[in-house]
Amino acid sequence: MNSVLFIFILDSAVNVAGHAADFTHLDPLANITMGGPTEAQDCHRHPELKRKVYSALQEGDEGELSIGIPAQVVLKQSGHSSSGNMFRNDVATPEPQTPSFPQTQATTPEFSPITINISYSLRNPADGFEFVLPSDSYPFRLPHAYTTPSSPDSARCWVPCLDNLWEKCTWEFEFVVPRYLEEHDTSRDDDEPSDAIPTMVVCSGELVEQVAHPYNSNKTIFLFSQPVLTSVQHIAFAAGPFHLLSIPPDSTAEETTGSSQPHIYAFCLPGHELFLNSSTSVLRSAMSFYTSECGSYPFGSYKVVFVDQLPTQRFDSATLSLLTTDLLHGEDAIEQAIETRHALSHALACQWSGINIIPKSWSDLWLVNGLASYVTGLFLRKLFGNNDYRFRLKKDMQRVLAWDVGGMPPICQPQVLDPPDSAALPFINLKAPLVLHILDRRLGKSGTSLGLSRVLPKLFLSAISGELQNNALSTHTFLRTCRKVSGVDPRSFAEQWIYGSGCPSFGFSASFNRKKMAVEITMRQEAPAAVALESNEILRPS
Repeated sequence: MNSVLFIFILDSAVNVAGHAADFTHLDPLANITMGGPTEAQDCHRHPELKRKVYSALQEGDEGELSIGIPAQVVLKQSGHSSSGNMFRNDVATPEPQTPSFPQTQATTPEFSPITINISYSLRNPADGFEFVLPSDSYPFRLPHAYTTPSSPDSARCWVPCLDNLWEKCTWEFEFVVPRYLEEHDTSRDDDEPSDAIPTMVVCSGELVEQVAHPYNSNKTIFLFSQPVLTSVQHIAFAAGPFHLLSIPPDSTAEETTGSSQPHIYAFCLPGHELFLNSSTSVLRSAMSFYTSECGSYPFGSYKVVFVDQLPTQRFDSATLSLLTTDLLHGEDAIEQAIETRHALSHALACQWSGINIIPKSWSDLWLVNGLASYVTGLFLRKLFGNNDYRFRLKKDMQRVLAWDVGGMPPICQPQVLDPPDSAALPFINLKAPLVLHILDRRLGKSGTSLGLSRVLPKLFLSAISGELQNNALSTHTFLRTCRKVSGVDPRSFAEQWIYGSGCPSFGFSASFNRKKMAVEITMRQEAPAAVALESNEILRPS
């Protein structure tokens, strides 16, 4: 990932509480050299370059911008706070910890907050932010811009921040953009030209105010506020000449629940207006289903924006999802409509699990991503029918069986502290909802439980009420909740499917025995991962 020094140009000084402060901006990748041009292009030196990059990035995690507090700023102590290990690694076992003597928690002093003002600019950003402009291949493409996540810590590429998933705060944004896509002569009598395309800004949070610039009539100011504590990695915005569509509420669902429904808005670029309504019609029914199954929507509104040249199919953030324009379709589409409804329903489910509820550690990412995919599957079963749902399960199981043959790690590794790489993450996202489906069936067999249908509302309610600390969900907490609700001990299940790897496959065949006048059924079990483990001298247990 590019360091912030390639992205940020600090224009002036850094101010702390209104006083100029000394600062040091360090690029961890600036001092990496591989000799001359000929030596740098030698492919045999790749291990050396990789070692230097990893070492530099490890130093960069300690901070890239160091700010000294001026002597004029007085730090006033406001109290004390406990410094207990908030994110204790308790995911290694599904059972509660062994009781012990209570330990006194150390306290650390708390100080009054101070305001830090950092002036910076983005110039030709290579990561974190995308400017879409007309080109020779696409001369009629409309200019627009949006944030792009290329890695879990790409937010530092467009804003100075504590680029950490577990560092949350409230947000206030002020955007100053051109009023129209093209600047018009302000001396004309008409206030708004007939061919004018107004510029709009869509951001995470709620739109507080949209006003004209007090000193320049060719500019507009957008004010957004996000009162819910949100990580910077879940903040996004887009600016461009978007067309707005307000999705009306579901009158049937409102009469059933008796409460008002969140506002849902859809945005697209000019030229795609005819496809917007047919592409986003599923959002209102998905919102009604999730609120009835998972609890109240954790934010005030929800917005989807379709943009060009998005590196991935979708980028989910708080109250906002950025999607590629390839998902738009007309009313006569069939195959594309199924894919679009799946993508939109999953994007909305991530607002509950993935944005509002985050993993307690990177090893718990399987649970958060799996819950979003699992509830998405429940909605698609209601939308497309049970046959389509079972067909999707079958195809996913076949893909997992072909993938998990001994070379893939378990979906939860408590000892791993880094986020999963691009090779393991698709496998985790594929296997996690299947594991939850198996767990739901196993809990339902106890006779006293309805499966995960009783566990999920309890988890989402604890996140909204504040009982779930920092809204961080761990595998240990999830399995403990399952045991309390259903009375079923998930220890053996967790060891096999969560903390273990490999998937067994069963085959059945039938033959008629003429002598016994009976049908004989033969069952075969194959475990490719176990065979691969036995043949591996390093991983094979002694």
